[in-house]
Amino acid sequence: MLLGLIGAAMADEPEGDCPALGVLIASAWASFDDAELANADKVLHQGREVLACQPAVVPTESLLEMFRLDGLVALSQANREDAVYATIRAVTIDPDSVPPANYGPELAELTATWVARLARSGQISAVRVEQAWVDGRLLHGSDPLAIVPGEHLVQWTDPDGLHSQVVDVKQTYEVQGSAVIGPPDVGPQPDSHKGRVAFIGGGTALAAGGAGLLVWSSAQESAFRADPFDALQYGDCAFGDSCYAYAREEAIRGEANRIRLGYLASYGLVGLGVVGAGAGLFLVSDSGGIPSGLGYSRRW
Repeated sequence: MLLGLIGAAMADEPEGDCPALGVLIASAWASFDDAELANADKVLHQGREVLACQPAVVPTESLLEMFRLDGLVALSQANREDAVYATIRAVTIDPDSVPPANYGPELAELTATWVARLARSGQISAVRVEQAWVDGRLLHGSDPLAIVPGEHLVQWTDPDGLHSQVVDVKQTYEVQGSAVIGPPDVGPQPDSHKGRVAFIGGGTALAAGGAGLLVWSSAQESAFRADPFDALQYGDCAFGDSCYAYAREEAIRGEANRIRLGYLASYGLVGLGVVGAGAGLFLVSDSGGIPSGLGYSRRW
């Protein structure tokens, strides 16, 4: 049965150095079924490399099948990072589609996780071309298609024939003439690297100041606990005066409050410092894609 599928795919293989995607997917399945995981991974890598030279419109189902199989291979190799990448690619293509049950629960769980995290916050449209497709879906005139930001296979036709291009869509793209055009230039953007340095530097300084105040407060507490408070005079009240006991209690209470305030201030500074430094570490410039931030791309 499997050999028959490969043979049928071979019948559609184009000439030249760009094998049909269906051929590569069938070959990868054969290697996966035979537990030849390294070869399956190699074939799937080739599949990703030849997307931009395909001589025909690539169906959405073929792209989903390739990346889901890529995820299965990665999971079988205990390569969680590559499995996540493949899952994100599949969800980016079609967040409404779920893998078949026979692909297993682990891939289904990964898919559900990333479907919940990714949103259709990007869009792509076509102008001045005969027809255009995004991941196998036909664009209707200049009406924008809402998509999940990330890597997409964009194909279009003009008098010169079919063109294909892998595009990392961050915001809004137009298929225009003989190229895929991104959003207009909006001029220089704020340097987020400087912002990160400021956040990290300021946060570190606050945390260091808080740590120093914490050490001081701890030393003061030790001295307080060791002090018998047996001075001969507190304020205007000398030992033997009727006000001496009250003045001594006030002195003890005042010292305890001062130490308590020192601890509270130190905790506050350390907390602010950690938040500031953390904000700097997680501040990502021009992410535009996966919330996340994550602008997550790997191996085209």
